[in-house]
Amino acid sequence: GSIQYKWLANDLASAASNRTLTPWIVLATHRMMYTTQLQEEGDFKVSLAMREHLEPLLYKYRVNLMLVGHQHSYERSCPAYKGECVDDGVSGTTHIVAGSAGASAEKGGFSPSLGNFSVAHVNDYGYLRLSANSSMLHVEFVRTNSYENESGEKQPPGSVWDSVTLMPWT
Repeated sequence: GSIQYKWLANDLASAASNRTLTPWIVLATHRMMYTTQLQEEGDFKVSLAMREHLEPLLYKYRVNLMLVGHQHSYERSCPAYKGECVDDGVSGTTHIVAGSAGASAEKGGFSPSLGNFSVAHVNDYGYLRLSANSSMLHVEFVRTNSYENESGEKQPPGSVWDSVTLMPWT
């Protein structure tokens, strides 16, 4: 592996060596490993290569959350490994794309034909809020504009659009 790969492996190993001291491992990168965003063939190919080369490290060191940007949209996966949601709901990494700033929102939608791991996605602007303690890691995506929820009710800017509470790996 490259110098960067070896550094990442060593850093994750160090963080994972004492999960009492470091109960949560969050990896932040620019590019995403999981995406169902349409009209982004090049990005999808990069995501597959990242899965092939980096996902074994995430699994080995039990990375809880991977936060990425790049796409100007929001997308959250289930806890996943090898392109699938894990059966127990905890022994996989949850992937969140939160690149919804800095440029215009993506125009392409999302498709389950690119994977069945996407549980929430939207081409809109917002930001993340995280809170954690030793037993849970809570993540919220807050939209910065008004929108209609699934019931057709208008929601004001600053409303939580998606949230997830992660539990430790078993």
